[in-house]
Amino acid sequence: MRRKLLFFVLAVCMLLSFTQLAQAAILFEDLGTAAPPATVGIYTVTPFDQVPQTAIPNFTDVTTIPGSPIPGDLNVSPALNKRTIGAGWATWSHGYAGAVYATGGQTITMTLPPATAAFYFYAEPNQFADFTINATADDGTTSGDITVNGSAAANGYAFYSVGGASTITSITVTTSDPTGFAIGEFGAAEQFNVPTMNEWGMIIFMALAGLGSIYYLRRRHSS
Repeated sequence: MRRKLLFFVLAVCMLLSFTQLAQAAILFEDLGTAAPPATVGIYTVTPFDQVPQTAIPNFTDVTTIPGSPIPGDLNVSPALNKRTIGAGWATWSHGYAGAVYATGGQTITMTLPPATAAFYFYAEPNQFADFTINATADDGTTSGDITVNGSAAANGYAFYSVGGASTITSITVTTSDPTGFAIGEFGAAEQFNVPTMNEWGMIIFMALAGLGSIYYLRRRHSS
């Protein structure tokens, strides 16, 4: 009986460990032109605070975008030029009228706050026409080329982690518009501490080991 119990415990722990390795990943969700959702994946996502962004004068170059709802900074490279819808940037989507950050180039990289588990942003090309905008996370997860119109059709891009303690470190955004694009309307969620599959394996192992010990002691007392 004890041998069967030991084999069962080992099998459960190995299965949970393999499941953990298989599930750890970053996933993408296309938000379209609708307003940002309250949740992305299993995470409740909080929008960036607009107050410190509004305080930045329009047409100021920035490398850090303030207002993160989780600890740490959102950094961008190369520097982006802060605009406001209606004051330096003409349109967006779903009625958003806050700060956006523009570039005349075709590629930028955002370095996210540490422990970011979910993140969204919106992007729109500079010209009033259809162009593609592609977002790729640090692990290679990509949105693929999404066609976005530069007239009131900013598109939302969301990434979130699944499995274990995986987080999102950076996102690179590229457009086919040769005159550039803008990003804005950010939201983020922090990785929360829940037992990983490996930790669940250890919990189950300890529980079964305890049950096995109780069974063994009872057998000894009854013999």
